[in-house]
Amino acid sequence: MKRLLLFLFLILGLGCIHQVPWTFHVIDDGVTEYALDSIASKDISTIEETLVEKEIKKVTWEGVLAREFGEGDTINFISQDGYLVSIPYNVDVILAFRKEGNPIGEEDGGPLKIIVDPTYGCKCNWLKYLRIVEFVDKEDSFSVYGDVFNLLTFSPRDLNLHYGLEDVLANTSNEVPLVFVLDKAITKENATTITFVTEDGRYTYTLQEIRDMNPTLIYDNGFCIIELGIVNLKGIKIE
Repeated sequence: MKRLLLFLFLILGLGCIHQVPWTFHVIDDGVTEYALDSIASKDISTIEETLVEKEIKKVTWEGVLAREFGEGDTINFISQDGYLVSIPYNVDVILAFRKEGNPIGEEDGGPLKIIVDPTYGCKCNWLKYLRIVEFVDKEDSFSVYGDVFNLLTFSPRDLNLHYGLEDVLANTSNEVPLVFVLDKAITKENATTITFVTEDGRYTYTLQEIRDMNPTLIYDNGFCIIELGIVNLKGIKIE
């Protein structure tokens, strides 16, 4: 019995030793890495969630307001698996690490996830397994909106999501297949047209044309699609 207990103790101990602490990066003027433990010393904010099941239940999430880490027009949140959520800067979003006073478990998207003011959007914005928080300025980005499930704002750096999180942090590439952007926004099945909004005008195609062509989106002091003759891209509207 003693040998069994000793064996279990060694297994649990080794597991703790090899457990890697959770970290995330903030992209603003530069790239800064934070350990999960380090943000617990900042001012803590809470957001209360109302669950309607068999009875109405209140759930309290605790974390640090995303605005505490930087400034921009939009904040982009990127998960461990590369999912992207864009939320306006003035919307209350916390980087949550506690639920009802306890660490957030993996089943709830922990140890770090975002909780958004319930009056904004839907719960689909509550991104799990948070790894990157990016502050994006309007003048150096473009948006994807309309008949999409995920309204997004892309910075030049976000093009690197096509390649991986490390590429986002290092900002290694300035081009990506356009279809990748459309897939990130998740176009709705009934959508048929795509309009590119530029500083010089609007250019409309069928979605099928663009998917068949799959041109390359490039950032070079502005977003452009050379195959389509599009420069200074500011928005993509799906209808």
